[in-house]
Amino acid sequence: MSRNDAWILHAGAIGDFVLTLSIVQALRRIAYEPIRILGRPWYSEIAGPADGVDCVDCLDAFPWHQLFGEQPGDAVDAIKARGVPQLVLDMLGISAAAADALKKSGVATIVRLDPRAEPGSTRHITQQWADSLRVQGIEWPIEAPRIRPATPPSTRAGTIIHVGSGGRDKCWPIANWIECAKQFRESGEHVGFLIGPAELERSKAAEWRASMGDLGEIVEAPPFPMLKRMLTRAAAFLGNDSGVTHMAAAMSTPTIAVFGVTDPRIWRPLGSFVTTLGDANAWPRVSDVLSAAETLRASGLHGEIAERA
Repeated sequence: MSRNDAWILHAGAIGDFVLTLSIVQALRRIAYEPIRILGRPWYSEIAGPADGVDCVDCLDAFPWHQLFGEQPGDAVDAIKARGVPQLVLDMLGISAAAADALKKSGVATIVRLDPRAEPGSTRHITQQWADSLRVQGIEWPIEAPRIRPATPPSTRAGTIIHVGSGGRDKCWPIANWIECAKQFRESGEHVGFLIGPAELERSKAAEWRASMGDLGEIVEAPPFPMLKRMLTRAAAFLGNDSGVTHMAAAMSTPTIAVFGVTDPRIWRPLGSFVTTLGDANAWPRVSDVLSAAETLRASGLHGEIAERA
């Protein structure tokens, strides 16, 4: 039994999970291993052992629901059966009974990390989590999360535009994205559009094809392995405050993230090649996005393959 086992209890959406990888990878750097996540089964399709995630248990399976009640015995036993962990990071809000049972079972440290931003705070959410860990004596430098492609490409080409987001209010007007795509096409850039499940729920695929199909290829709700390959091979990615934008940033794809209702100081994607436009009260103009894209090209990152291990 390793005394450096760690469990992270987490059930957020794509972007929340990607940002949580900054914790996973920081723990790995300070010798926590293995690191197990109790959460959504598709997490393992985004990040695996190379990214610091050794195992993902499905939160919906028996007996994990007991962690939220007054009789958590089976769930605690299931954790103990894998080896009593040194550290449990709770981003779910388990019951006091479950926390007490875990401590009695031998868990040295349980830290509650709130996945929501603290009221009035403008710290990036990962800084908020780091501060909560620091109170418990766990020091780790904030670094951008990294998702490693299975096979790094030899070249990057084309621009991917993700026009949607899980939150409808976080979506820059589609007409603006179309205008950007037109300008990219006129400058000789290959453009592809990414349409996720949320967008397909709001409008039929035929409607998306009718509005954008003449500007570039449209890829509808690709599975995560395909999505990762697309992001790895793209020369640039443009998107709203969405999980896919966080994935692109974590995969070192040059990224332009557009904000208009959420605070980028708290929720911006982290990465070495990220440009954030807009703020919590104002969307950027089309000209702002086009200018940022031109700066990206001029920087030499557009289409560059660098060693980003």
